[in-house]
Amino acid sequence: MNLKILYLFPLLALAACDNSHNPAPAGAALPAEVSSAGTFEASPPETAEAGAAATTIMVVPETAVAAVPETTKATPETTVAAVPETTVAVEPETSKAVAPETTKAVELEATGRGVPQATSTRAPETTKVVAPEATGRGTPDATRAGVLSAPRAGAPEVSKAVAPETAVEVVPEVTEPVQPVPPSVTVDPGATARLQAAELMKAGKPYEAASVLKEAGLDEEAYALIAPADYAFHQKDHPATATAPVDETPSSMRHSMTIDGKTVWFTAKAGHYIAYAPKDPKNPDKKDAKAAIFYMSYTRDDLPPENRPVTFFFNGGPGSSSVYLHTASWAPQRLKVDTPNIPKLAKDLKFPLIDNAETLLDHTDLVFVDPVGTGLSKAIAPHKNEEFYVADTDAAIVRDFVARYVNTNSRQSSPKYLYGESWGGSRIAFASALMEDAGISLYEPDPSGRPTKVLTGLVFNSPLLNGSSCYLFNLSGGCYLTLPTRAFTVDYLLGPAKSWRGKRTLEEYADYLRKFSEERFAPTYVKYNEKVQEPGTGGKSGKPLAYKPKTPEVLALVESTLTELRNIFGDPSMTADEAFTKYGDISIKVPGFGSGVYDTRLKADDYDVNLFEETIFGDHISSRLPTYLNYFTEGKYLTNCGCKFNMKRNPGGVVEITQALTHDPKLKMLVLHGYYDMSTPFFGSESTLKQAKLDKIIPVKLFEGGHMTYYTEAARGPMKKELDAFYMAQPATTVASKN
Repeated sequence: MNLKILYLFPLLALAACDNSHNPAPAGAALPAEVSSAGTFEASPPETAEAGAAATTIMVVPETAVAAVPETTKATPETTVAAVPETTVAVEPETSKAVAPETTKAVELEATGRGVPQATSTRAPETTKVVAPEATGRGTPDATRAGVLSAPRAGAPEVSKAVAPETAVEVVPEVTEPVQPVPPSVTVDPGATARLQAAELMKAGKPYEAASVLKEAGLDEEAYALIAPADYAFHQKDHPATATAPVDETPSSMRHSMTIDGKTVWFTAKAGHYIAYAPKDPKNPDKKDAKAAIFYMSYTRDDLPPENRPVTFFFNGGPGSSSVYLHTASWAPQRLKVDTPNIPKLAKDLKFPLIDNAETLLDHTDLVFVDPVGTGLSKAIAPHKNEEFYVADTDAAIVRDFVARYVNTNSRQSSPKYLYGESWGGSRIAFASALMEDAGISLYEPDPSGRPTKVLTGLVFNSPLLNGSSCYLFNLSGGCYLTLPTRAFTVDYLLGPAKSWRGKRTLEEYADYLRKFSEERFAPTYVKYNEKVQEPGTGGKSGKPLAYKPKTPEVLALVESTLTELRNIFGDPSMTADEAFTKYGDISIKVPGFGSGVYDTRLKADDYDVNLFEETIFGDHISSRLPTYLNYFTEGKYLTNCGCKFNMKRNPGGVVEITQALTHDPKLKMLVLHGYYDMSTPFFGSESTLKQAKLDKIIPVKLFEGGHMTYYTEAARGPMKKELDAFYMAQPATTVASKN
């Protein structure tokens, strides 16, 4: 309302400036005179209501204001008496001439165009006082009291007109009140999530509580709800006793890493679990503790176990610990080996420790297991280590360790995988058959009541599936089907410009070599080694044993195949005997070939390229145990048992794979091989699976690497892609039937 009064004063001033141009209508108030006191003095207008209080308005000096209101017949309903205390200071800068039409507009508003409800007698508390800081005028104390001060001495005379006593106050339009802006309040975005999580924890729903915190960006707090606290295990504080040959309490240490742009928390653990023999139905209370098996694991404890796979890793040898897989394959961190780019001198061998962009932690928990006699694993008396250096008893320990780990950690309903490298592939094949034979009786009932999953899948990394015999040519002996691997080695050493491969990709060249080996080399090899005895020689004839010469057809076949072999091996001087008398193990004569068996591309000056990493890897694990896994041991970590394994039974594993699939046809399986692995060549696995009619069930994938395929940087991405597809493939889980 006060703003409307301020608006009216300039209009009144305009009317007083020149009444000759704007004659007042009949009945209008007479012009006011200005007294020496500087106040407006006017006679009561004829239309003023009797008893209305006179209004005295102080105008700040230097402001020329003439108030000449339009003739208004005031009625009681529209006349508002101004309370004497209502004093308004007018800012000089706002004074300006207003056209008469504006005055009429105000009149309309005052005479009924406004909102009737707004017409009222103003109470003193509605008085608006303009602060001195805004006007630069008056005395602050007087202003706060509601009275304007007199003009300053020496101020010029100001012509002023006083509005009639009955001047009608303009009723302001009703506008929406301006809502005050509340002060900003800092709110903890996680407060609500924490309250919700607390309620879910009370309700016994820890994984749901963790999920709520994660959605609020509180990943670390979410993980702490479920994961064990960091715990340092000092072996000296946990001595073995007669009743407890080993303390099964694991160490633990929380870590985080970035996977696919997201922060992932996990727990690193290390410790022992006792591998107990299966219960004897005749004596179910007897517990036979066979061995204390050492393991190192990485688990994402904030994920529900029923949907979270767990994978158990085993290296081969036999006699090797899990050092190779653990240090360089799929753990959260790895040593970068980068074969074949290794130095010529041993002193320059250095493998940097890096975060593992290809870790499998996005799909599965990881458990690296050391067989008896390796790492920190050992037999428990009266058992001895040597008892388990046999394929069957070794596989039984794998079965029993998995059962103990699963039962202790309540992972019965989790999907379970076995991952074996080299002879470790045979190890997990044997173990899978034993696990499927046992069925769900292998595990204790799941505390949650969910169905138990016996086994979900197997991954064979550079496996030895063909055992000690070469069945492709129906020949006994040491046939390892190395011809394609040797051809790939020659291709690498010669380079694209000179190699028989030409512009073909590695995969295309592999197809060519498979076809050549099966359709050309194998028949020629058999024909060349056929010997037809000459009649009348040998035996009782008394004549030396003699054989018929090779027919022209055989000689033509040999020459044609030999010519192609010379091209493949880059050896124009190769003889027929060199080509067809060593089961395909043709010598490589190309310059630059070293002594690499696990990776035929490798060559060094002063060290064995087949054992170059073992010591470095072992030292790495020993240093990581206390710093990364919180495990402090009194013993030495053994990368190899240095033992003699009983290899009398070495079937390779195909029979056991078939046995496991008989129990559970839904078992997922995958074979991974490197092109340059002469130890367990890819063609051997392919041929063996084909003979067993498993080649349509178990895929074999090849990569640009050697035996430890993951050593080669170029192979890691493609390998991870295949493993991703494998873990995500259906059936995602396998629930074994009761048996």
